[in-house]
Amino acid sequence: MSGILINRIKYMYINDDNGLKNKSLNDNLYFTLRDIFLNTNTLNTCCQVNLYNGMLTNNISYEERTNTFQYTNVLDQKNEVKQILNLLNRITIYWFEFCELEEDEQFVQEKYMNFNE
Repeated sequence: MSGILINRIKYMYINDDNGLKNKSLNDNLYFTLRDIFLNTNTLNTCCQVNLYNGMLTNNISYEERTNTFQYTNVLDQKNEVKQILNLLNRITIYWFEFCELEEDEQFVQEKYMNFNE
């Protein structure tokens, strides 16, 4: 998956309901990293964000969670937080690919957000 370009405006694909990011800091980080994973055009970034999400969730994806799911305490560990923040602060637009919509494709606003947001 990649972002799209409409009238020279870049949009990132959002896989899950963006409101899920509002539940907690852990949720915000988890779903933001998933969005980065789905939109980046670099293998290194895919691997890094997947690693951090694995650390955050004990490799339990959102789709596999049960009612007893809990995030790990990775955000309580200063070194890991520094690594995650370092990655997030280095992100540039060049890490992403934005493609024009195909002729038969339709833009579904709820599935995308402006890259600059």
